[in-house]
Amino acid sequence: MVGFAPSPCPTTLGLKVLDTTPFEHVFNTFRSGITDNVKTAVEDLSPSHRPDMRKSLALFALQERNATVLQWLLDDGIEIEEGFEDEMRRVQKKADPLTWKLLKDHEAKTKRPWAKHKRPRGGHPLEWDK
Repeated sequence: MVGFAPSPCPTTLGLKVLDTTPFEHVFNTFRSGITDNVKTAVEDLSPSHRPDMRKSLALFALQERNATVLQWLLDDGIEIEEGFEDEMRRVQKKADPLTWKLLKDHEAKTKRPWAKHKRPRGGHPLEWDK
């Protein structure tokens, strides 16, 4: 079960974090722009925290249009959630051609269209395709 925390990183309920330094290190490493260092920083986290950190990093990489980190996380098969899909729909071909191409290639591999339907205003998410 996933809960929410004041930070941009979702936390899993029941897992206590006594030291936030490893998480801060991951985000600081992300800002350095070196994907191999980000991979190492994520691997330094406890196994129970890695999936949530990877999802947070994927969303952050998409928001920042960091295609190399996003490519790594998509290739590793992160779980794509609603907030991530919303951000995917905001990627513009002219403004972010590298990220656009990455997402289109991912769509072709996974057969999961990401830009086919725009999210309608209002209504319940389960009724959008009806």
